[in-house]
Amino acid sequence: MTHVQFDLIAQTQALPVTQACHTLAVSRSGYYRFRRKQPSKRKERKALILCLIRKRFEGTAEVEGAARLRADLVRQGLSVSRPTVSGYLKELG
Repeated sequence: MTHVQFDLIAQTQALPVTQACHTLAVSRSGYYRFRRKQPSKRKERKALILCLIRKRFEGTAEVEGAARLRADLVRQGLSVSRPTVSGYLKELG
C-alpha cells in the first residue's frame, strides 16, 4: 500500500512533499528512499522480457503460444522457461 501512496505523492504537484506525506501518514524519509531506489535486476529483466514478448506477440497476430515465444527469446540469448513466458502472457492479457 505504501508504494501506492508514494506514487501519489510523486504525481501530486499541488501540495508540498511534507504536507502530502503527513496527509497520507507516511514518512518523508521513506518517500525519498522510494524515489532513490533503483529497480532490481529481476524487475529490469522482467520488463525486458515483457517488452520482447509484447513486440513478438503483436507481430504474429497474437496467435503464438508460450513455447514458440520462449524459443524466440532463447534464440535472442535469454534464458527463460516456458512457464515464465506463459505467466507473462497471462499478465499481459
